[in-house]
Amino acid sequence: MRYRESFTVFPRKMKSGLVVWYYQTYDNNNRRTTARSTGQTSKGAARVYCNKLYKEDALVPNRGSNLVFAKYAEKWWIWDKCEYVKFRLSRRELSRKYIDTGRSNLKLNILPYFKNMKLKNITSYDIEKWLMAFAKRGLSNQTANVNFTFLNIMLADAIRRRLLDKNPAVDVAPLKETPRVRDILSISEVGLIFDRKSIEKKWMKKIYYLANLLSACTGMRVNEIRAVRDEVLFDGYILVSKQYSSKYGLAATKTRDSRQVPIPSELQIELDKLRVLNNGQYIFSTKGGETPVSAQSLNNALRFAMTEIGIPKDEQVKRNLSFHGWRHFFNTTMRTNNISDSKLQKLTGHKSQAMTDHYTHFKADDFQDVQKIQAKILQMPLKVG
Repeated sequence: MRYRESFTVFPRKMKSGLVVWYYQTYDNNNRRTTARSTGQTSKGAARVYCNKLYKEDALVPNRGSNLVFAKYAEKWWIWDKCEYVKFRLSRRELSRKYIDTGRSNLKLNILPYFKNMKLKNITSYDIEKWLMAFAKRGLSNQTANVNFTFLNIMLADAIRRRLLDKNPAVDVAPLKETPRVRDILSISEVGLIFDRKSIEKKWMKKIYYLANLLSACTGMRVNEIRAVRDEVLFDGYILVSKQYSSKYGLAATKTRDSRQVPIPSELQIELDKLRVLNNGQYIFSTKGGETPVSAQSLNNALRFAMTEIGIPKDEQVKRNLSFHGWRHFFNTTMRTNNISDSKLQKLTGHKSQAMTDHYTHFKADDFQDVQKIQAKILQMPLKVG
């Protein structure tokens, strides 16, 4: 009697030219199943992958009935081990920060609740109870929803891998969020904070002053500011193509796009001085350009400067003022001065009208043109009479 293996593997050539190994096995009715990708590019690796699925009782669709969530989640959100990460990276970029965030959320907030449940037994009601428990732990609805997004991805991928027939998360709505309202500094406050005559009094270091000024003039994010080096500083503009974080170093921008952001000539002179001072490396540095200043130090310097111009710390907290507020300030100022949204989005890197609207904070002084028209309306009856 001929021995029949639990699975067979075979290669398929993709449109890209890459050869990927697939496998077939037999379902509960002893019928050959549809071919499925192993995601591997060698026969040996494909067989190792299939043997692992076989041991987990996950080789055949719907045979993974005893698979508990902890076992399923074992290698999830690990850069070089997670099958989903490998699958997504073959189609688009993922940042290490995003993957690490997924792993952290899994360990802290998802596994403790679901780890002993069988994957197939997780219900929409289980997920709803889990979401509601975040508030009891003193965590925000926003935090709950972020974790829900990661759990949803995991359950959706279980369908792709034929471990589930339905994702229970699709019937669960995210929790209602009440985002903190962000204020921006007024024109008069900005004038005081960037007063050239009192830089030494209001700012811990001049580079902190210049970094904040650059963000106010360009809308650049704090980690985009930190990534500025000689090679991206040109005559009249900065090529914003990278961001810098202390953990990951230089990486692509948040949107993974690059953009040219103009800078005023007076500010360019100051940046050129920093370029020379820091040997053409990181411009905003206190270590000779070797590494940039921290995001926290830029925020702390801004808070100190705001205190110096008469905005106490409790008011700063209440108004939610921070370094990121310069991005909101820039967006609002450009729109107030009739810069088109299409041009503004090229400068900020925003991808949607909704995001441009989100970063706009009009104040009463921004509507003087409207008030002039309103005055004309009030004069209309007088002219008719």
